[in-house]
Amino acid sequence: MQQPKRLSTGLQLLRALAVGVIVVIIGLVFFKRGLKPMKSSDGITTLIAEGSDLCVSGQYDAGLPKLRQAITLAQNGHMQSAVADASWRLGEFLFNQLMERHAKPRHEAETVGRPYRIPKTEFSDIEAHLNKALEIDPAKFEALRLLGLVHCELGQYAKAIQLFEKAVRINEKFAPAYNDMGIAYFRLEQYELAREYFTRATDLDDTLAEAWLNLAILQGTDANEPTMADSYRKAVANFERFLSANTGTPAQQQLARARMQEITGKLATLKDAPK
Repeated sequence: MQQPKRLSTGLQLLRALAVGVIVVIIGLVFFKRGLKPMKSSDGITTLIAEGSDLCVSGQYDAGLPKLRQAITLAQNGHMQSAVADASWRLGEFLFNQLMERHAKPRHEAETVGRPYRIPKTEFSDIEAHLNKALEIDPAKFEALRLLGLVHCELGQYAKAIQLFEKAVRINEKFAPAYNDMGIAYFRLEQYELAREYFTRATDLDDTLAEAWLNLAILQGTDANEPTMADSYRKAVANFERFLSANTGTPAQQQLARARMQEITGKLATLKDAPK
């Protein structure tokens, strides 16, 4: 009766040894790779972060494919939240890339007073990704704001304002959306509303240089004689604030310097201008 017991004990030892060998092999594999076992969601989050960082640094050719890969992996894994996150970031950087590509021809056209409009078809992919993010998460206020920017570029200002308003209803401290509403109202020539929203943006975030630039441009258009000098002084101060932040595109900086010089000249001609 002792033989079966010894056989059972031997099999248990062999099983334990086999399990130990497998654990050691797995450990060695990850040690050599310098990695820890990673959940698929962790890998997607890493792809989104890496792709976003590359795009922020202007390396779109390297960053955009990572974001597209993250969307595919998230869809395959039925991770809807990750699909939404990757989709709005992809939409954001596609939009930024498009704006950068058209910055020079837009500036050249506007310099000679010619209107410039990007063809609607160039926004199709951007809209698709932003709408996908909002389909999954209607409260994604960043995507609402970006979709509003698309409609602004297409001249659809009423629709853009609706989207910006939705964004700030979700996040009432979302300064960029107030600045964007100011731009939309400025283009609709509703200057008091534009001033209100630019001011609201700077009140919420005094580091938002673009809002200071827009407020300065608006103040520089004041044609009301009793308030003109005060508006021009404020405009010059805000142009200086924008330029000292050393942010914005080269075109924005060039615009700020040119407008500041123009308004400084106008200010010098006013009777109550500082001597």
